[in-house]
Amino acid sequence: IDTEALDSGSYFDTATYRYTPLVAGKYFFFGCVNAVSDTANDFVQVIGLLYKNGSATAPLNEATPNSNGRQLGLPVSAIVDMNGSSDYVELFAFINVSSGTPIIGGSSNFKSWFGGYKLID
Repeated sequence: IDTEALDSGSYFDTATYRYTPLVAGKYFFFGCVNAVSDTANDFVQVIGLLYKNGSATAPLNEATPNSNGRQLGLPVSAIVDMNGSSDYVELFAFINVSSGTPIIGGSSNFKSWFGGYKLID
């Protein structure tokens, strides 16, 4: 996640992949972890989680298909209190495949993404 579509406050750091808003308040963060295996009909398991200041802040979201499939997307979201100075949020993922090589994203049409916006003070 090293490209920005819109960042009016320049709060997202494309080098560290952290969102650090400089205005205190409640923020809605959202994202999607997309994974693919390089092996056809491989089993893919994805776990996605939002972290605040290095610790899990939202419930763990996990997706495992009922049958073998080599591509899987998992949305995550949370409302998080931010202090407006040092708090930061990151998107993490764990990907497990039965035999191939796990790939986050996979192709230009199947990317992972992350965003956030302020709800209230």
